[in-house]
Parts: sequence; C-alpha cells; structure tokens
Amino acid sequence: MIRLLLFALLFVTPAMADNFSNNQSGVSSCTIDIVGSSSAPITATANYSPITYNCAAGTYLPADATECATCLAGYYCGGGNYAFNELNASGLNACPGARPSSNPGNSSQNNCYTPCASDKIDAGLDGTNCQTPKFTVTTTNVSAGTEFKFYMSASGTFYVDCGAGGTLSGTGVTNNTITRNDTTEALYTCTYTTAGTKTIRMAGLATGYMVTTAYNTDKVNNIAAIRFYGAGASQLMSSISGSLGAIFPTLGAADTQQPRFVETFRGASFTTIPENLFSGIYVGATWMFYATFNRCRQLTAIPANLFANITEAKDTLFLYTFANCSSITQIPENLFAHLSGVANWLFEAAFMGCSSLQSIPENLFDSISGTPAVGMFQHTFDGCTYVTSIPANLFAHITGTARQSFAYTFAGTHITTIPSNLFRGITGGDSAAVRMFIGTFYGCSSLTSIPDDLFSGITDVAQQMFED
Repeated sequence: MIRLLLFALLFVTPAMADNFSNNQSGVSSCTIDIVGSSSAPITATANYSPITYNCAAGTYLPADATECATCLAGYYCGGGNYAFNELNASGLNACPGARPSSNPGNSSQNNCYTPCASDKIDAGLDGTNCQTPKFTVTTTNVSAGTEFKFYMSASGTFYVDCGAGGTLSGTGVTNNTITRNDTTEALYTCTYTTAGTKTIRMAGLATGYMVTTAYNTDKVNNIAAIRFYGAGASQLMSSISGSLGAIFPTLGAADTQQPRFVETFRGASFTTIPENLFSGIYVGATWMFYATFNRCRQLTAIPANLFANITEAKDTLFLYTFANCSSITQIPENLFAHLSGVANWLFEAAFMGCSSLQSIPENLFDSISGTPAVGMFQHTFDGCTYVTSIPANLFAHITGTARQSFAYTFAGTHITTIPSNLFRGITGGDSAAVRMFIGTFYGCSSLTSIPDDLFSGITDVAQQMFED
C-alpha cells in the first residue's frame, strides 16, 4: 500500500480558486489511500472538507454560485457560512418564505414574519391580520401606471388587496387597511407599477351609512356605500365575484342603517352578476339600487335571487337599476318576488333601454298590490325594442290611480297588441291621476289597435291623463 499526501490546491478548479478572496474557506489538504499493486486494479478513496463561503449580514450564497449576493428584497439575511452548490444553504440565517417588517438584510431576525396565505388579505403587511376576502374584482389587462379608483361613504374598517404591483392609497389608509370614522364620501386608489390583469380583493365590515332624502339631485351618488363609477374604474372591471352585502350589510331597520349602491357598477364591462352579491342586505331603502348597473352594456343575465331579501318597497328603490343594459335578454320572473307595498318611482326606468330584452315575465310584479304611487312604472320598459307583447296579468294586482304611474311605461317597444285586461283592476280616477297614462304606448309603431275596454275601470278622467 502506498500512502500519499497531496495538497488541496491541486484539486481546486479555476472557478473556485478565483473566489478564495471572497472569504472562502474549506479544503486545506486531502488524503488519498491507494490499495493494490502494479499487477492489480487500484482503488482510491478521497476524504476532504467541503468548500464553504462566509457571507456578511445582508448577503447570502445563491445555489450554484461562487459569490455572495445581496439579500433578496423582502427577506432578512443575517449572513453566515454557506456550502458551495448547496441548494438550501444551512448557514442562511433568514426567514424562508417570509418577509421583514422593515428593510431586507437588517440585523435582527425578530423583524421577520410569515405572510398571510395567498388566498388571504394581508391587512397590515406583517402577517398578523389575515382577512378572508368577501368580494373580488378582476380587471381588464391594464398598463403600468394605471389607477383603479373607487369611492366609499360608509364608516367602518375595510381591507383591500390591490393585487400584483398595486398599492392602496386614500383617506385613512394604512398598508391594506382603510379605517373610516365618518360617512363622508372619500376616494381610494390602487396604483399599479406593473401591467397585466389584476385581482382586487376586499373584506371588512361597515358600521354606518350616509343617507339623503333629496330627489333628482346631482349629489345622490355620494351616498353610495361603495361606488366604482365616476373615476373610470367601472370600465376596468371584467368580472366580479363574492358579496358586497357581506361588507356593507343591513345594520338595522332605520333608513340610515341601510347601505346604498348608487351607480356602484354603472358602465362596468362584466357579463354576469354573482347571485349572492347583495346577501346580507334586507328590507330595502330609498335610492338603494339607483342606477346600480346602468349602462352595463355587456351584462347578459340577471340572477333570479339577486334581490331575494328585499321585502319593502321604498321610494326610488329600483330607479334606473338596469337601464341601458342592452345585452340583457331575459328578466327572472321571481326577481321581485319578495317585495311588497308601493312606493314613488319604485320601478321608474328600471329596464329602460334594454334593447335586447325579448319578453316580460307575467308574474314579475305579482307581489305588488294596491294603489300605485307616483311614477311607479314610469319608463319601466321604455326603449325595449325587442319586446313584442305584454303579459295579460302584468298589473293584475294594481288598483286605484296615481300621478304618472304608467307614464311612458312601454314607449318605443314593438308590441303588436295590448291585452284588454292589462289595467282591468284600476278603478276610479281623480285629480291625483294627472298624467297617469301619458305616453304609455308612445312610439309603439308596430301596434295596430287598442282594446275598447282597456281603461274601462277609469270613471273620472284627470287632466292630461291620456296625453301622447
């Protein structure tokens, strides 16, 4: 047996040798045992220490690297000894899979934290308050520098994750948390440094709402609990999921304890509405769904139970709700099935301009009974050009008269006939019925005749009751 002692430098590759100056340590020598003779096979074994690198605090050794690198953004690297070509360097005194609450590479591992799971909202960006999203918006493909803006007028604590490359800003914002102590409308912005499709997730709970009783005012939109229309955000929405009602629920029976969704999605580009969008909202309130989906021209369907918990008719409740949704083809017959009572302008222009609507469900207003209120069905189906017929019992439970209650209801439709019993339950008529049927069938160019007994229950014609 021959025993040889060789110096380690004979076994160092050029790449390794170049990095000895980089605080490299390791092999000083190696011993080789050779067993055998000149006439027999030789077996050699080598024993040596691995090459290691000592990296300073704030640096680490990447896999397959021969030089220490600056700590990755979002990680704490305390420095230490690293073995060459080690995929998971044991000397990395860091926070694997975690981020620091201050600058990366700092001196204290106490600043490390485990972030929230990917399906949660990291409210404080420190892993201590992980919120389950309740409502989600997916945007269109946006460019870097895009600002996704929305308004809020509810008080409470809310959580918003703007998605990849997005930063939240606005009144009461700290990291991903919005703290609001009043109901004054404020603007919030997700600003993006990167391009792409963004997922905006929201959670939290409202504690109070703004309310107004004014009618036909330009400032009615500032009572919206949340509103994406008005700053360009609604046009950036390609889809929505979850429940806004879970974040902005009914807080009590009083009108001031009800959320409003005034123009919330007006002009949005999504095609469907989640059925549970308004879960958690009960009873009903003035202006509650005023123009909520107005001009959502790509919307193709309305969920049957969208308003399942809305039980009390209130003034302006569904005013312009689906107006100008030109791709809607059907209305669920039980959309208002749980609604009772009458109210001023209740369904005014609710479906006006739905130019692809093919039919009107016969039972749509079955739950509504009694004397109609002012403007209750005014312009409801105005401009629904594909509608060719009116269900015979559409207003079967409506009795009595009221000002402008059926003004321009079917104007601009392509109905060919009118059921003779359409208004059979309506009786009486006095000064309160001014303009009650003004323009009801205005511009119905396909209509060929009007039943002689259509208004047989009207006994006292009011001023301008049947104009146009």
